[in-house]
Amino acid sequence: MNEELSRLIDEAARRILAGGVVAYPTETCYGLAARADDMTAVERVRVLKGRDERPVSVLVADASWLDRLALPLNDAERRLVAAFWPGPLTLCLRPLQETATARLAAPLLGVRCSSHPVAIELARRAGVPLTSTSANLTGQPVTASEAEVRRVFAGEDVLVLSDPTPRDTPAESTVVAIIDDALKIFREGVIPAAEIRRALADLLPPP
Repeated sequence: MNEELSRLIDEAARRILAGGVVAYPTETCYGLAARADDMTAVERVRVLKGRDERPVSVLVADASWLDRLALPLNDAERRLVAAFWPGPLTLCLRPLQETATARLAAPLLGVRCSSHPVAIELARRAGVPLTSTSANLTGQPVTASEAEVRRVFAGEDVLVLSDPTPRDTPAESTVVAIIDDALKIFREGVIPAAEIRRALADLLPPP
C-alpha cells in the first residue's frame, strides 16, 4: 500500500468517526462505509442509496469483533469463520441486544470481514463497526471500480478510496446463517454453496 493511499485511509477513518460516508473497495465490489453504531450515519447511507430499507450488514476488521456484536457462536458458525474469514462471506448472527448495531438486525445481524487490504485497514483504523452495503443506487448494478462509484455519487459528500487491485466486473459475497442447526443460504455469491456445505459436513445434517 502506497503512502498516498495510506494517508487517504487515515482521512477516511476520521471522516467515518465524524459521521461521514466513505466508499471503499472489497474483494467483491465497492461498499459504502459509515459508523454502524450511529443510526444517523446509517441513515445517510440509506439516503445516498435511494432510501434502501433492506438490512444493512456490518464490516469488521477481524473476528475478535464478534464477541462485541453477537451472541456466542455455535460450532458451525465458528467453523465458517475459521474457514472463510477474511473473505467474501457474510455471516448472519444473533446480535447482542444491548449494542447499537443490534438495531440493524432483521432479526439477524450480517457480519463480514473482508480480505481486501483497503477494507481491512479502514475498519482497523476507524476502530468501530462499519456498514457493509454495496456502493450503488437501490435497484441498480453494484459498482466494481472507483470511476463507477464517482459517477454514481457525483456531487455527493462521499470520500472514495482507490483500489490498488482493481477488477473488471463486480461480484457478491455469499450470505449464510445457521438456523435451528441447519444451514440457510440467503445468497450464493463468490463462495459456492457446495463449498459451504462441505466445510460443515461433519457438524450439520445434510439438507
